[in-house]
Amino acid sequence: MLLRQFRQLIAIMRDDPSIAYELPIIRRYALKTFAWLFLTELVLVVQFYPIKFFLDELVRPHPRINYLLIVAASMAVIYKLSGELQRAMSNPRNSAFWRIWRVAWGYIHRRELQLSTDWHVRHSTGEKESLLGKNIAKCEHLIDELLFDTIPVLLRLIFTTVLMFVIGWQFGVVAVLTCIVFGLVIHRSEKNLVPLRKDMRRMMKPIEAYGTEMTANWRTIKAIGREDDFSDKNDKMLIELWESELTRHKKYMKYVMRQEDVITVSRAILYGTIALSLIWVLPTIGTVVLASTWMERAYSNFGRLTDFQRRLNEGLESLKELIEVMLLPPTVKQAENPLWPEGSQGLVEFKNVSFVYPEAEQSAICDITLSVEPFTTTALVGYSGCGKTTLMALLQREYDPCEGRILIDGIDLRELDYKRFRREMLGVVSQDVQLFNTTIAENIRLTKPEASDEEVRDAARRAHAHDFIIETEHGYETMIGEDGTRLSGGQRQRLAIARALIRKPSILIMDEATSALDAVSQQKIQMSIDELIADRICTIFIIAHRFSTIMSADRVAVLENGRLVEIGTHAELARMNGLYSRLREMELRGLLD
Repeated sequence: MLLRQFRQLIAIMRDDPSIAYELPIIRRYALKTFAWLFLTELVLVVQFYPIKFFLDELVRPHPRINYLLIVAASMAVIYKLSGELQRAMSNPRNSAFWRIWRVAWGYIHRRELQLSTDWHVRHSTGEKESLLGKNIAKCEHLIDELLFDTIPVLLRLIFTTVLMFVIGWQFGVVAVLTCIVFGLVIHRSEKNLVPLRKDMRRMMKPIEAYGTEMTANWRTIKAIGREDDFSDKNDKMLIELWESELTRHKKYMKYVMRQEDVITVSRAILYGTIALSLIWVLPTIGTVVLASTWMERAYSNFGRLTDFQRRLNEGLESLKELIEVMLLPPTVKQAENPLWPEGSQGLVEFKNVSFVYPEAEQSAICDITLSVEPFTTTALVGYSGCGKTTLMALLQREYDPCEGRILIDGIDLRELDYKRFRREMLGVVSQDVQLFNTTIAENIRLTKPEASDEEVRDAARRAHAHDFIIETEHGYETMIGEDGTRLSGGQRQRLAIARALIRKPSILIMDEATSALDAVSQQKIQMSIDELIADRICTIFIIAHRFSTIMSADRVAVLENGRLVEIGTHAELARMNGLYSRLREMELRGLLD
């Protein structure tokens, strides 16, 4: 199963130009590393072989001194060669490890960003950190195990077993039987322990996710005085995990003792075989010492395989989870031959658009038809949950409509080069502003990295942000902290507007841009919006509960339960005494959510 998924992933990577060129390089590094490992481990095992000749000569009645000196010199040469080989091998092995790590780490996060919006919505930040971050770390350990421990140990055991036959078939049989029995015991152990480890991983994920939530929402938890409640819930989950781990550890130790029993019995059989050999053929002292030396080293490596097997299986389980994520097909796909409009104007047409969220039963959008002319402003209003944000999510192509089409300058959004559309035509200012822990200038420049300093300042002026920026400690080079914690809500919102405007989009979406702001901040942002509407530099969509935000819009579209129920100018809708009038009256009475 895992092998088939791995092959599917490699096929995807070969078709991805961002990674395809790396695969032959990694393969070359891996083959070179394995060749060095093979040669190095062979010499490490063979380096003991001269001991046999040295001891056999030493116990002769008249040992040849010249012969002993030659053997001693050969031992020194082989040991020196072994050290040089290990040193030479370290370079390609280290390069292979870090190259694989760099490519894997980068590609996993690339695939994460390519996953569709519905996947990100279904998984919290804590879940994604557990699924990706923890599994990446374990896969890193897996690569480290393979290159630096497991493969060398396996080669050492293979070479030892083969060479044991060289010095005596009976010793070779002992080595082979030990390998077979030990392998069966490890296999049986892992077969019984894997379900327990999976249960532990399953219990660990909500603990990690909950811990991330507590860390992220510490201010709210302290504000409501529930530190002990959240800590108690966390302790309860930890206790359940601890109790489960006790059961797993008891079983683990039982199988470890079985593996130790295999080594103990094998050692007894080995020395028993040496004793019985006196009946068949008299082994030389060198043969006896060499056989016992090789097997004792093999026993120590068997012991290491116990931990290797556990870590390897944990790494393979993590690799399986990562591969499953990376093999997820995106629900929003780029067209094979994407189109692009000549001379983009910003004409937007919704034609009989309907949409149901994945795993939802009720439609979020029902048969909406709406045409928005270029350089005009359309406001979307309605009760919370009526479909305003969903309609704009469809325009951003976070999802595709279940029915109907969305046209941009006459081209179906599904056939448009949507990555270029988001990069060049679309600007978005949402209520939930996300800023990066860097300078003010870099946050504004985020949507247009090549923008000049003057373009950054011009965008800030349009967003009415320039004045507060130059009053900060370092102006545009001021660091704003994680997610802009050093700025007020209004300042964060104005930076978001500047960031959207710097690329001079053809279509601008402003989703609740003035909600939850104080009157002064709202007034400054409203000035920015009014100037944008008056300048008619792009097609603007405004989602707002505050009617003061939409007074100057060219048209107002009123939604109810996912349907378009009214459309017209503010004055026209105010005279109709329909839903728009009721919403406005509720706002004036302070009842509108």
